[in-house]
Amino acid sequence: MLPRRGIVFFQLDRGEIEDDLDAGAIDLVAAGRDRWKVGGAVTIAILEEATRRKLDWPAESTLADVLEASLGADVRSGTAMQAGNLKFTVLQVRRKKARLFLVERL
Repeated sequence: MLPRRGIVFFQLDRGEIEDDLDAGAIDLVAAGRDRWKVGGAVTIAILEEATRRKLDWPAESTLADVLEASLGADVRSGTAMQAGNLKFTVLQVRRKKARLFLVERL
């Protein structure tokens, strides 16, 4: 047994190391009338409920996954697209993954 003189022992999982900034934001916050700031980890089902709009995307998919598939590999802050009467603008990208979006009802 090793002495415990101020040494902290811990075990690392052999998976990918992530920090708080890597974790996909899971919030959906109203940002004005018919506008929302939406984290990339929010599911389409939650987004549909908040916006009261039906989207033609799988309900269990995340917003980041769906929009990155639609926009392609080169996602940058400021990139925008429209689906139905909703406009999606990328607000934040980290490590080539979209993390935060502005969703606006048109």
